[in-house]
Amino acid sequence: MVESEIDTFITAFEQIDTHTVVVSFAIAILAVVLAKLIAFLLTKLSETSWRYRLHLKTIIPISKVLIYSFAIYYILASVFALSLNQLVLLSGLIGAAIGFGLRNLFEDIAAGVIIVMEKTYQVGDRIEMGKYYGEVKDIGLRSTRLVTPDDDLVSAPNNLIFTEL
Repeated sequence: MVESEIDTFITAFEQIDTHTVVVSFAIAILAVVLAKLIAFLLTKLSETSWRYRLHLKTIIPISKVLIYSFAIYYILASVFALSLNQLVLLSGLIGAAIGFGLRNLFEDIAAGVIIVMEKTYQVGDRIEMGKYYGEVKDIGLRSTRLVTPDDDLVSAPNNLIFTEL
């Protein structure tokens, strides 16, 4: 049973044509441009509206996650006509890749989502993350940017807030 699903999965790879590749690249480029545009617009809007500045800054990483998630979904949908069994198999492969190769990146992203949702700290706060100390300038999905007392801009991985106190 599993071998037939793998064969079906391999057959789907063999049916990828030039149009599918072009559409996939177009979707990826569109997602990157849209994420940067929304981040830019929300940043500019937050600078003009001091009352909603922190709320607008909080929306930026959430919007990026949503945009990239939809892009990945549409790329996979254009490349494969996924059945439920294939979706489960692909989820297992992605889970193994995250578990083995992308563990630190996944920890940083998960910590970034938790920081944004629980509002552990916000832009403008002075915090200490591991060996870094400074004023929070930006909270991203993977890292938080701090301005140190020496006016240096450092990027601290988000998982430091939970692993090193």
